[in-house]
Amino acid sequence: MKLERMIELIEKNGFEEVIKSKKGMGIFEGREVLHFQKNSSRYLSPEVIQLGVSPADKEDVLPVFTKNVPQKLRDDIYNLMKNLSAELEHSALNPACL
Repeated sequence: MKLERMIELIEKNGFEEVIKSKKGMGIFEGREVLHFQKNSSRYLSPEVIQLGVSPADKEDVLPVFTKNVPQKLRDDIYNLMKNLSAELEHSALNPACL
């Protein structure tokens, strides 16, 4: 659910998924990597967002952004992650709430 909402938010902001890799490197070691890119101008570097997704838990997502990704979009993604985590803590799906 978290991953789908993040992808929807990223795509609404004009990014396209350009690469899906099953084998991450560095901080993405052992994760599937989704690579999104937006070419805002031919003179500037593209805006890039990468999501490292744990194969064991699709809700365990690690986002990485290039510097030129707007701060508002970064904040929206972090808030989405934080709010969904809080919702799950208090939901009936959480064994601690049973």
